[in-house]
Amino acid sequence: MSIELRHDASRPLYLQIRNWFQNQIERGVLLPGARLPASRALAADLGVSRVTVVNAYAELEAEGWVRAHVGRGTFVCDPGRWERSGRDTPYGWESTFLGPSGVSAGGMVSDMLHLAQHPDLISFAMGAPATDSLPVRDFREMINQVLRRDGGEALQYDEAIGYEPLRRRIAGMLAAEGIAVGPRELLITSGSQQGLDLATRVLTESGDVVITESPTYVGALDVLRSNGVRVMGVPVDGEGMRVDVLEKVLSSCDPRFIYTIPDFHNPTGVTLSLERRRRLVQLARQWEVPILEDGVCSELRYEGTSVPSLRALDGGERVLYINSFSKSLLPGIRVGYMVVPRWLRERLVLRKQAADLFTSSLMQRALAHYLDGGRLSEHLASLRRVYRDRRDGMLAGLARRMPAGTNWIRPQGGLCLWATLPEGMSAGELYLAAIDYGVAFAVGSVFFPEDADRSSLRLNFASHRGDVIEEGLRRLARAVQEQLPGSAAKARRPDVRTRERVSITERRG
Repeated sequence: MSIELRHDASRPLYLQIRNWFQNQIERGVLLPGARLPASRALAADLGVSRVTVVNAYAELEAEGWVRAHVGRGTFVCDPGRWERSGRDTPYGWESTFLGPSGVSAGGMVSDMLHLAQHPDLISFAMGAPATDSLPVRDFREMINQVLRRDGGEALQYDEAIGYEPLRRRIAGMLAAEGIAVGPRELLITSGSQQGLDLATRVLTESGDVVITESPTYVGALDVLRSNGVRVMGVPVDGEGMRVDVLEKVLSSCDPRFIYTIPDFHNPTGVTLSLERRRRLVQLARQWEVPILEDGVCSELRYEGTSVPSLRALDGGERVLYINSFSKSLLPGIRVGYMVVPRWLRERLVLRKQAADLFTSSLMQRALAHYLDGGRLSEHLASLRRVYRDRRDGMLAGLARRMPAGTNWIRPQGGLCLWATLPEGMSAGELYLAAIDYGVAFAVGSVFFPEDADRSSLRLNFASHRGDVIEEGLRRLARAVQEQLPGSAAKARRPDVRTRERVSITERRG
């Protein structure tokens, strides 16, 4: 097979191989059903490691170009199945998630944002807090008070590192959680997403390896891949990241950092046990690998005992900690922060300055004023009560409505729960059927860096009132019944263009 690889190119070899096969499939040279060469044989033919070919094939499969069958090989998929997915729906919408290029993480996010705006559709897809829980009046009052107090200064340029009074407030909050830092060790960011991007840009170059959980936050995968980083996943079980597997991975590669969500992991909702946290920090110190700890939902615990942050443990000085006020307060203000190790501080601040100069001065000042008033603790206590009830309502609804063989994880906190469909069912196919019934969810396969699970999905329990959750699960259950192997529901199903639409109206806070 004549694949020309450029070893001196900035694009990693595995992506060059992936692109070659994709081009052959798009041109019709490789037809549906065609078998790709065995990874070992192709690696020998190209003079590369087998891991390089395996990663190329994993990328092709994650994007829907091929499908691997254990014991049989890897085969080109039928592109017609993606073309058939662009059918009419009651919402004047065509999925960008299931398109000609297969499964797309970016398309999944676009779908989630678009469908969440439709008043007749119940979306469990976004990892967002409830609109009716946002402290709009309080924050409007803070903005008005800041403008009266500071005038034009609140709308001027600011330091890239962030508004100093806000950094002092955050340092005090972190001290209460056992994370001892000073204001100079904090960098204010435009949400935790920017913190992840800054760390990636400073710590990696194209072709480097980063280790994550598998599955992991889809936004992290987008950031890492857009920076040319190769992602290696470590599986998750009921106690979080499998650190025994991590140890083996560390011995086989040279990662630039480990990205982890130890509290109410997105998307599975599991919490990393204290024993594994200590072991993770030990391994990072042993292999001299930084850890990027994402704590965006750590304040939203509904049951169980709090577990110390990785940054707060002995040896936690190698941990870069990122968090934001998006899940606990207001997503739209786009204010997050990083705990910055001294050896990286200057590089991160300069990178932040190059990216957007500074985070909104008005939002930073209003947030500092809000924290000064002590309102966050009261707000979080209210959120925890409301979200715990909504979580329990979704768990009860799943138990009543989902067919045998459906499994789910009970999260101790956070916004979402993770469910797995009965054997033989595809979450991607269910996705389209569910939207026809007026309900959406996040398809689980987009959260995997490799070896995607096609039967899992993520459901947000926090965004809706109990009655809306109940109606959404009723619609989802109808779609699931339709998709069950051997179901006769498809034959009886009315055309989506003539189906009666059920409207759910929510008060927006």
